[in-house]
Amino acid sequence: MKKIILALLTAGLFTACHVNDTVEHSSDTHRDSAVHAADKPADAFGDSSATALRDNDFAMAAADGGMAEVEFSRLAQNKGTAASVKDLANMMVKDHTAANNELKAMATKMGLSLPTALSERNKQKHDNLSNMSGAEFDEAYTDIMLKDHNATIALFEGQASGGMNAEMKAWAAGKLPALKHHLEMVNSAKAGLRK
Repeated sequence: MKKIILALLTAGLFTACHVNDTVEHSSDTHRDSAVHAADKPADAFGDSSATALRDNDFAMAAADGGMAEVEFSRLAQNKGTAASVKDLANMMVKDHTAANNELKAMATKMGLSLPTALSERNKQKHDNLSNMSGAEFDEAYTDIMLKDHNATIALFEGQASGGMNAEMKAWAAGKLPALKHHLEMVNSAKAGLRK
């Protein structure tokens, strides 16, 4: 795992320019490496059990992704124009808020401190969405939801098959049906925009 993270760092997939001190550097690098690894499909590094992130990396990536889904979807509740986009946003806020709360409770039991603010990458996406409106917003929001849910499903599948903490492993497996349903709803909303 350390070799994978080092390779990601070397490849320049993320930077730590937003880091102000050593403590922030450690936690941001940890979170950003987990989030960027989550963008890769499970088979990009080999079989899913070999590529599963350590439990704390999974928790960091899942927390960042979950917060992002809620924040992007809150924007869509206000700025979305298509009814399917607003319906999707309402479902995302409800489901991801509940999942985020469950993850926080598990992390507390494990002694993990989860991020409380969006990663730089997700903050930039949020800022970009904030500057859009109308059909452009609807299209961009559903594009982000499509990409992020594909990455999230791969992340959760990796944890479900190769996680070390039994509770977190079971939680990840239990969330997969809802995440796959979300992906179906995203595809349905996107199809509706093309009509």
